[in-house]
Amino acid sequence: MQCWFLPSIIGTKILRCCRCGPLRFCTAQTTQTACGLGTYQANTGQSSCDDADAGYYVATTAQTSQTPCAGGTYQANTGQSSCDDADAGYYVATTAQTSQTPCAGGTYQAITGQTSCNEADAGYYVDQTGQVSQTACAVGTYQANTGQSSCDDADAGYYVATTAQTSQTPCAGGTYQANTGQSSCDDADAGYYVDQMGQSSQTACSAGTYQANTGQSSCIDANAGSYVPTKAQTNQTLCAGGTYQANTGQSSCEVADAGYYVPVEGQTGQTACPAGTQQLNTGQATCEEEVGGGNLLLMFGFVVLIIGAIVLLNSRKSQPPSAEAGDGQEIEEEVPELAMKGGDE
Repeated sequence: MQCWFLPSIIGTKILRCCRCGPLRFCTAQTTQTACGLGTYQANTGQSSCDDADAGYYVATTAQTSQTPCAGGTYQANTGQSSCDDADAGYYVATTAQTSQTPCAGGTYQAITGQTSCNEADAGYYVDQTGQVSQTACAVGTYQANTGQSSCDDADAGYYVATTAQTSQTPCAGGTYQANTGQSSCDDADAGYYVDQMGQSSQTACSAGTYQANTGQSSCIDANAGSYVPTKAQTNQTLCAGGTYQANTGQSSCEVADAGYYVPVEGQTGQTACPAGTQQLNTGQATCEEEVGGGNLLLMFGFVVLIIGAIVLLNSRKSQPPSAEAGDGQEIEEEVPELAMKGGDE
């Protein structure tokens, strides 16, 4: 077959083809055919058109070139008249692409036909690829940075009370948190305290101090007249009778000295025994009456008289019998008389 163009009377060219052979005449085509959608032909004198490549398209007929898919679009097939928008959660960054790319972890894309993905905001995260939205950090977690695929647990001593937070909050004085990833802090127990922010434990009140309430940042010194013997106590104890305490914040009471007494509990000092009373022991709540001085002298004199009488009787026994009988009678009369005088005194 032979083909050539012949000029027509109207100035266009007519493709003329002839198949030569015995008794065969050549016939000529009087028209050309436009390349269809998705095809093009860059050269003249061609008998067919070329399909648009993958990543390209031809939107109208009779085109001499193909067009690359724009950013945000792609075309996986050949011979196409249009490109496909990137799906939500995907993007196409450059032209003439044959596929879309999923958004990476930490990024997302809610809209179709995009050339890039959005970073997750601070307080949010995206933990998988190809996502169309970001997720708020849960209570107990936070995220200070953008474009993250996870959130951070609140540290021990800290908490995050609500979602989508960019920072953690230290536990206030009087509260603590021993665990990570928490949404609140624990009040210090009665008998305990927390004196600083951001603490992971509570501290027991020391001996001499107490705390009756929860959630406190300090302990209370025992009052004068009271004491706290051990740590972690919720109340103070009054000093018992016979004991006292002049100072605050003490773990024990003082025993009353000899010659002093403490009559009731909760006293801050001891009292000297009044005149006419005495206390020979320590730690007593009362004093005792003294034995009077006159009575002591009387008893001493009576003893001396008895001793003297005994000595006199013994001396009489050594004299002759006649004399002893008379003298013995006199002695017997004198002893009762002396005894009676002692009793009168």
